[in-house]
Amino acid sequence: MQAPERPDDPPVPAQAFTEHALRSHLAVAAVSTARGFGLAIRPGRLDSQALLSVLGDRYGYWTDDIEHADPFNWPATQDDAI
Repeated sequence: MQAPERPDDPPVPAQAFTEHALRSHLAVAAVSTARGFGLAIRPGRLDSQALLSVLGDRYGYWTDDIEHADPFNWPATQDDAI
């Protein structure tokens, strides 16, 4: 799991990238980010959308903080919020 990706590795199937899977991984990343900011995450059911809102509103989670090239060259839209 920790080895670098190699050219002869099998491709990840597209079915692995469902909306549910991506949102689940985003929720895990949000908890890790919150802990990195020193926030306490209590055990039990977590409203991941509420946590993402706090991270976005108070910590600029969705805001780019440095100029960089868009790796995908996609136009940004107002509907891109999660």
